[in-house]
Amino acid sequence: MLKLNERGWGLSIFIVFIVVFVIAIILVSIGAEKAGIGSGNGITSLPTENPGGKNNYTDQEITLAKNYEAVVQNAASRYFEVTYANQNPSNKIVVSVSTLLSSGYLDSFSVAGNTCSGYTVVSIDGENRLYQPYVHCGDVYTTTGYDYSLES
Repeated sequence: MLKLNERGWGLSIFIVFIVVFVIAIILVSIGAEKAGIGSGNGITSLPTENPGGKNNYTDQEITLAKNYEAVVQNAASRYFEVTYANQNPSNKIVVSVSTLLSSGYLDSFSVAGNTCSGYTVVSIDGENRLYQPYVHCGDVYTTTGYDYSLES
């Protein structure tokens, strides 16, 4: 048993206690890292566009779904230029994938058994047009900011 003097614990005992405590913390963090509890970088393994979704899809399937955004954007651009050729529409137009499908500008698309849907928001500022596509491919991928009410 340790003997206390009039001044309390000695400095050497205090230093030994701190060293043992630091070693214990290091061992616990190494064990947690090996167990997969802490990743150390704050990045999840799920696509950031689909938080909480299933992560049993390959990178290739996720990339295919993401690339569908460009396909939808190109189809919406072609549709808009033909449909609104001689008009000055309002500030914003939403062109849905279902409209593009029924007009023949787009073919149905699915990834890993998930049929993709979506829309493109066309923002109009004078002669300038900005096409922002949004797609939803089941649990594989959903564009950040996707609004389900704009699908139809």
